[in-house]
Amino acid sequence: MKLHFNREQTLRLLEHSRSATSRLPSGEQLFDPQFLKAGAPTRAYARAEDIDGTKIPAGLWLVGDDGIYLMSNGPDHPKNPETGKNAAVYAVECDPKADPDNWWFIKRSAFGGDDGCEFLDASAIQAACDATAPDPLVWFEVTPTSISVPMLQPASPKPKRAGRKKKGG
Repeated sequence: MKLHFNREQTLRLLEHSRSATSRLPSGEQLFDPQFLKAGAPTRAYARAEDIDGTKIPAGLWLVGDDGIYLMSNGPDHPKNPETGKNAAVYAVECDPKADPDNWWFIKRSAFGGDDGCEFLDASAIQAACDATAPDPLVWFEVTPTSISVPMLQPASPKPKRAGRKKKGG
């Protein structure tokens, strides 16, 4: 299912993540040994204090719980001025405030029945924003088993023109 997010707000969250000197891990990143601090104990599931936040790449979390939304993985999340809660960009199709009767069915259809958080790398988000510009919404294709983003096609090389050789110099 295509889920649409406000581009300007998405880019603001992305800038927050990019400008952070360290970042918070997603649940999946806790299992990845490349993000461990030097000397951290090896265990099946690292604790947050075992993670070196400077090793976590910039990006956003795609969260599915009460709706589907994007959040920065940078610490000290920007706050929503109206609620004081961490800033989030809800999918147009899956915002409990905008559609209190249907968001749960859409969340389950797109994200699956369980709540969760998926990391989206900054380069993929930027590519999606670039590919869908100038539309005010950026979209991601989300299913319970995959996430894909639109990408720009590489520019086609211009055909070379056969040059004419001058006769006689």
